[in-house]
Amino acid sequence: MEGYARIEDLEKLKASCVIREDGRVIFSSDYSGIRPLLEFIKSAHTSSGELSLADKAVGKAAAWLILRAGIRQVATPRMSADALSLLHQEDIRCHYVELVPKMLNRSGRGPCIFDETIQGAKTSQEAYLLLAKKMEELRQS
Repeated sequence: MEGYARIEDLEKLKASCVIREDGRVIFSSDYSGIRPLLEFIKSAHTSSGELSLADKAVGKAAAWLILRAGIRQVATPRMSADALSLLHQEDIRCHYVELVPKMLNRSGRGPCIFDETIQGAKTSQEAYLLLAKKMEELRQS
């Protein structure tokens, strides 16, 4: 995994999300949830190399955004089974510490609202649009 984003990057950079291109850090954020991935996609970064991601947690919503962003390798302390399945279908390399059945909401009492938002999405673009809309709704409320 040399040159790729690693779980250790999160602590070293005091970030919740780190994206590397060919080993060089090109993006980091301390925002939680899917916001960093949405911001990275919105930045319209054009990649000439291989992108890798370290993120504190990867659920299915994040997995769709990972596909949309063109990221080819993921490292995370916690990944949901749905996310792993989706990423493996697209030959994305995944390294995780804990595999959980589903991601939960912040209270830990129900499903992640973003994973619920993308139920039925068929493409990464469709999922991205649904998630961007949901994020905007939450910001306005």
